[in-house]
Amino acid sequence: MDFVKKNLGLLICALVCLLLAIFLTVKILGSRKNLQKQVKFLNEQKTFFDRAKQENYKLKAEKGQELENIVQAQKNFARVDELYQQGRAFLSREFTFTPAIPLPNSSPEALKQISEQIRSMTDFVIRNDIDFQGIAKEYTQIVQQGSINPAEFKPLFRQLYIYQHLLDNISTAGIKQIRTLDWLMGFQVREENIYTVTPIYMVFAADLDTTQKFLNILSNDKKMLFYIKNVQITAPDRYSLLMQEAKKNQGQERTISPGANEEGIPEEMMNPLDMQRPMGRQPVRRAIPEEDGGTMRSSGSGQSRLVTPEPRRQDFLVFEDKIAEVVLRVDLYEFQNPEPQP
Repeated sequence: MDFVKKNLGLLICALVCLLLAIFLTVKILGSRKNLQKQVKFLNEQKTFFDRAKQENYKLKAEKGQELENIVQAQKNFARVDELYQQGRAFLSREFTFTPAIPLPNSSPEALKQISEQIRSMTDFVIRNDIDFQGIAKEYTQIVQQGSINPAEFKPLFRQLYIYQHLLDNISTAGIKQIRTLDWLMGFQVREENIYTVTPIYMVFAADLDTTQKFLNILSNDKKMLFYIKNVQITAPDRYSLLMQEAKKNQGQERTISPGANEEGIPEEMMNPLDMQRPMGRQPVRRAIPEEDGGTMRSSGSGQSRLVTPEPRRQDFLVFEDKIAEVVLRVDLYEFQNPEPQP
């Protein structure tokens, strides 16, 4: 202990020097690693420049000249921009129809033209034997109002123009029944940078060949650019349709008139004792086939009620022509005219 007390300062200096030596060693090792990384990075860069020199790449322009790379890049950009402008001009020229639609000068004239066009479309579907009950239903309330804001002329007559064009395509394809034709955004459109989108929802009934023909007409339309987003086709077989019809008829026959019991006897003509008699177990009814094998009928009371049709071989024909219900979602794209460049 006396030695420690006498040499305490020397021991403290030795400990501090040891800690400094350890710290410096760690720093030196870390610096060495960083140096190796920097040397490796510089070697990679040097290799790149050496390779560029060997392959005669010009990385520095001569005095008073431009680099060929920059000149070529500028030419490529100019060419791409030219092709883009040409494509946009083509789309706006081929698929822009709104400016060509004539607009009325006043509200009474607009109402008159709308009524005439609706009457013309109605005559068109009747003449072409097309079942379309809700034709131009969007315009009923507008006509009933008796006046139209001039700011609404453009969207109203634009949609009428599209309506007539769709009816022409429907007639050309041979579709005979339109169940629904809705405009999902009403008279509005979704505006993008260089085009507008009009979403359309349709439900119609047609055979598969007619459906395919109609889709082809929309895809190859030369006046309007339609994009088919979704097609849902439901084509049940003949037996499924018979079952649906049988269930529908059976439900109608089982409808009991008000004030009558299950057998159709009015309540005022029922025996009071029968009304007070507790409900017992109902007689069991079982379905038995008729002798002629036509349909399945109930063996209980009301044997004339249709239960289920008996399937036949021709009800399951695989390649039979079927009338399908088609749910169609399409988007109509209209491109805007490009603004003149300054």
